[in-house]
Amino acid sequence: MAMRLPSVDRIVNGFLQTISRFPFETFAAFTGTCAFYYVVTVDGDQKLEFTKINLTAALGLVFYLASGLFARSTEKGKKLYVPIQSLVTLLLVAYYFSLPDFIQDTHMQRYAILSAVGHLAVSFAPFLLQRNVNAFWHYNKTLFIRILTSGIYSVVLFGGLAGVLGSLDALFEISINNKTYLILGCVVFGLFNTLFFLSAIPKNPEKADEDSSYPSGLSMFTQYVLIPLVSIYMAILFAYEVKILVTFNLPKGWIAALIIAFSIVGILANLLVYPLRNNSDKGWIRFFARWFYLLMMPLLILFYWAVLYRIFEYGFTEERYYLLITAIWLSGICVYFVFSKSKSILFIPITLALLGLFTLYAGPLSASSVSLRNQLSRLAQLLNDGAIKEDGKKQEQAIEIMKYCMQTHGRKSILPLLNDSAIEKVLASDTVVSFDYVKKSDCIEILRLQGISHITPIDDEVATQKSIIDNILSSKYYLNEGEPLKITGYNYELKIDFEHITEITLTNGDVWVFDPTKHNNIIININGKKQAEIDIRNKILQLDSLLNAEAKNKSETEEGFVENDYSLNQEQLSTTIHINESYDALLIYESIVANHMMKHGTIQIPEWKAKVLIR
Repeated sequence: MAMRLPSVDRIVNGFLQTISRFPFETFAAFTGTCAFYYVVTVDGDQKLEFTKINLTAALGLVFYLASGLFARSTEKGKKLYVPIQSLVTLLLVAYYFSLPDFIQDTHMQRYAILSAVGHLAVSFAPFLLQRNVNAFWHYNKTLFIRILTSGIYSVVLFGGLAGVLGSLDALFEISINNKTYLILGCVVFGLFNTLFFLSAIPKNPEKADEDSSYPSGLSMFTQYVLIPLVSIYMAILFAYEVKILVTFNLPKGWIAALIIAFSIVGILANLLVYPLRNNSDKGWIRFFARWFYLLMMPLLILFYWAVLYRIFEYGFTEERYYLLITAIWLSGICVYFVFSKSKSILFIPITLALLGLFTLYAGPLSASSVSLRNQLSRLAQLLNDGAIKEDGKKQEQAIEIMKYCMQTHGRKSILPLLNDSAIEKVLASDTVVSFDYVKKSDCIEILRLQGISHITPIDDEVATQKSIIDNILSSKYYLNEGEPLKITGYNYELKIDFEHITEITLTNGDVWVFDPTKHNNIIININGKKQAEIDIRNKILQLDSLLNAEAKNKSETEEGFVENDYSLNQEQLSTTIHINESYDALLIYESIVANHMMKHGTIQIPEWKAKVLIR
């Protein structure tokens, strides 16, 4: 029989049915896709707002799906579908407004945990009230296979369509804007991929075990690839544990991460072979399913040893808190599957999701609260210890704790432990409540204001490396924000900096790219061709001749590190750039940090920010 391709009407109707069945999830996917597009195409404060929308929408997708599956798992719940989804919407709005103005690694770590909770909830939500374990396994088998196929289809579709656009550009000289590829990627991976995945979710997950087939490819992969690999790693970890016991050395810090990875793969292997665990012709699988959790227990002792030693030595951080909680959870999983008669695999995702919520929202027992409370207690002990004035090791510990607390929990977090002078120093910062990078020099200054005049690890380092830092002149030039900028006559504006490649597409389709990756230089490309290159050092030399003569003389006659700050006007910090007959640009530096290495006659520019006007 000849294979018939699906009609366009059938494909469209299939997507419309999916949208009708999952309206909230589709809205979240559409919102997140649009937000992501703007995240990569706008600058400044707008980028932050769209980033927050994108993060919230991504969470909304999984939590809408989980709550919808739970509501539809019973007849009573189906009547509460809209109220439940409305409640989720309110929680998402509250989450959006709870996000800080500066999102750093710590916030993304917490976000990743919350996202993982949402994905876990999708796996078990339909079975909270009807705990059909076999249906649970087959339902998740369907989701797992669909995730793989969705990814493959999306990659192939995007690659094919991108190839079509590239061919039009190459063969027919039809100009294809770079943003077209970005829009295509957003639509394919944000919308098509999501709707294609959602379309395969069973309408009655509790009846998913009616199809009891087991994919032969999955059986081969698990039995002959995954389980042997887990066994090899288990043997290596046991050998390492024996070595530790014989030599009685401290386990290496990364052993915890290795055991976690081993545990994840081992538990996944057990879940994948769950329907085959009692087959008489699958002896290797039966052995693995029976003994895996029991054999994990000795490895958990090594895990606890590595984690607890570092907690007792250096205190709690959020990362160490998560490691300890993971060790406790793995212990519980092992005990449950070794001694419980039911051995329900539902126990794994449900307890892991609950534990994730506990680490985030358990109040004084959450990761954030425990780590901050513990580190502040350690810092208070150090500051109250009279020996800290001469003990370089304790000073270094205090500096590292202050830096951790301010950078992870906000600058105000350490205020209760400081005297008035040190509090004034912290509050004088322009970013009091933000989580920006905290310099070591800030912590040193706080210690000095606390009455510790001689910072041993720092002063000794200066003494031993004096030849390196002698005769360095550091100058910071920044734009006087009190004066309005003169931008009349320019049509486009964007911000650039030393860290990021920045792109702007003009209304006529020309794509400008500002590339700062070449040291101390800014390269301007238009439509892929280099048009100009600006050496920032030329502006520094121009400013030096006007401003730094006195400071240079001082640097050449005195030892040490000389710093100067200059507030300048637009004219002093501007560079006019003639691109070609069609374009002119004005580069206005908002800030430049320049280090003059006086002994070598060189200039280092570690950071800068600028505004570009185009006409």
